[in-house]
Amino acid sequence: MNKKFSLLLRNEGEKILVDKETQIEVEDENGCLKKFSVLKSPVKDKKRNTVSFDFFIQDITEIKKLEFLSFHDSLTGLYNRNFLEEEVKRIESGRFNPVGLIICDLDNLKSINDSLGHKEGDNLLIAFSKILEASFRESDVVARIGGDEFAVLVFRTTEASLEKKVCQMQKACRSNKISVSIGLAISNNSPVIFQSLFAKADEAMYKEKKKKRRQ
Repeated sequence: MNKKFSLLLRNEGEKILVDKETQIEVEDENGCLKKFSVLKSPVKDKKRNTVSFDFFIQDITEIKKLEFLSFHDSLTGLYNRNFLEEEVKRIESGRFNPVGLIICDLDNLKSINDSLGHKEGDNLLIAFSKILEASFRESDVVARIGGDEFAVLVFRTTEASLEKKVCQMQKACRSNKISVSIGLAISNNSPVIFQSLFAKADEAMYKEKKKKRRQ
């Protein structure tokens, strides 16, 4: 067993609740973070008195990695389309209205991949992802939903607030020489019809992209 984990269990074992799974994170000898599931079970004597405890321990590091990847984009660390679709089910009741949706599409990803290589394209995706994360609240859902396409689901918002967020994001993109087309839509309907909301934001994004091509 990991030495650090053994020491932690010895020092903190009394704080672990009985018959309730506890998850503990510990660095291994190589400095890598490991995750363990611990179940503390009482050992009783013939009179049903607790005399000691057994600890059932499972390394769940790989399970947690798979769980993370099922709802996150492996390159950027943002949520992925799977997670966005799960959140859509949650918002359709109208409990989080008004709901805003922002669709973003990087303008030059294909040309960068073709001319400079996919490494530079990946750097662009990562840089834009960081701008998105910095522009929105932790409670908002920021997701990469395609190769060069991103979506942001914003709860309990207003159109003025969405437009302000978009302006801040565009300013950050210009500072980093990133060209992106953006469309937004907002719904206060109950239930929220997400397909309609997505269509409106997507149409607005493509209008901006076409406008750029004509310039």
